[in-house]
Amino acid sequence: VLSADPKRAGKSSGRKTRPTQKLKQSGPERGSAVTAGFWLLVAAGGAFGALGRAALTLWVGPMGQFPLATFLVNLLGSFVIGLAWSYLSRSGSQVLMSAFLMTGVLGGFTTFSTFSLETVQLIQQGAWGSAASYLALSVLCCLLGAGLGIWLLR
Repeated sequence: VLSADPKRAGKSSGRKTRPTQKLKQSGPERGSAVTAGFWLLVAAGGAFGALGRAALTLWVGPMGQFPLATFLVNLLGSFVIGLAWSYLSRSGSQVLMSAFLMTGVLGGFTTFSTFSLETVQLIQQGAWGSAASYLALSVLCCLLGAGLGIWLLR
């Protein structure tokens, strides 16, 4: 999870940050006080993300052997996390927004574990072509989606 410095949460220096500012990985610093509000934002975001994933999966429906719904969820989630990271990294410390959007919503929405399971299942079914195309397209397109999201907000 990418997040801003929790020591500065809610504080503004009054100056704009540069797009090159990096968000730290792994959320709040070890030993920092994390409020109940932080956990509620993560949980609420996770609920919204899971509902969004379920809705998209129902809307897309089954498409033969290729797991299109999971592919689209991961592609969209990769794009949105690129946008979110790009925005949050230059807007100053936004630990609560990061907790809600990146950890919660996108954590509940994206499905890398499902992607992994479905790839293994395709291999076990002997659907090598579908497994290979799903693997290659998911990795390539999701990396491109994250890069595009970052590029658009630079």
